[in-house]
Amino acid sequence: ERGLVADGRPTDARPRLELDENPLGAHDTLLLYGDPGTLRAQERTALLDWVAGGGHLILRTPPLRENLDIDDAPIFGELGILLDGIGEDEDPTAECMGLRVAREDDHVEFCYARRFAFAEDGPDILLSWDDEATETSVFARLAHGRGPVDVLSDLDFLNNDQLEDGPHYASA
Repeated sequence: ERGLVADGRPTDARPRLELDENPLGAHDTLLLYGDPGTLRAQERTALLDWVAGGGHLILRTPPLRENLDIDDAPIFGELGILLDGIGEDEDPTAECMGLRVAREDDHVEFCYARRFAFAEDGPDILLSWDDEATETSVFARLAHGRGPVDVLSDLDFLNNDQLEDGPHYASA
């Protein structure tokens, strides 16, 4: 939020979605920082309808934890995304993805974050950051109607501690 405000962009950060009290515009971006598994059915429907009308949704996969069931994060199934570690006997991928950024030291991202793949009849993928060895992704931008949905394995790089560290440094 502080970075957007510093860039002169309007922001509205809050702990709850409250779509009735805070309607989203057709060209707004919503970053859902929390666990998307907590979304109620009507919130999922409203968000996906809003994206189809031109909104931009950014969300993360559910955090790694035991006993995650496909019903624990239905928005991903609705988007044609298969979450790693659901319905399988093996643990989700817990490896990091290397990242090279110009004029920065090489570093890693998405450590201990749930990865994902795409259903055969899944989404229209506009961009993705894939791990060819595991055939999973850590980032994807999906077309959904007139708007995009960005799915990331984690958004930990946006927490305050990470923003003050290295390549994530953001001035206040």
